[in-house]
Amino acid sequence: MSDMVDEVIARTQVMFEDLKRDIGMVADGHLLLSEKIDGLAGRVDRVDGRLDRVETRLVAFQDETREHFAAVDGHLEQIDGHLEQIDGHLAVVDGRLERIEGHLGFRGTARGRRPAARRTAPRRPR
Repeated sequence: MSDMVDEVIARTQVMFEDLKRDIGMVADGHLLLSEKIDGLAGRVDRVDGRLDRVETRLVAFQDETREHFAAVDGHLEQIDGHLEQIDGHLAVVDGRLERIEGHLGFRGTARGRRPAARRTAPRRPR
């Protein structure tokens, strides 16, 4: 029986040695994965910082763009006002031009007037 106990002990020791080796490999793999995860975490932190800076710049750009669009809208409103004034002035000029053309007979005969006869200068003898 002692031989049988010795054999069980030997088998158990071999199993424990195999188990110990397997646990060591798992621990080494875990350590390697932990180091990789730490490296990735550092990279993610750097990317996160860069994204924060990009977001800050984007918000500033949006604010600046909004201000520029507001300024452009103001200028467009001023231009619309000037165009309306020009339209009013053109209407006045059109009316005056029509009266002048009518008076000069460019649109037919003048109102209340007959076209003037053409005057010729007397000829001088030679």
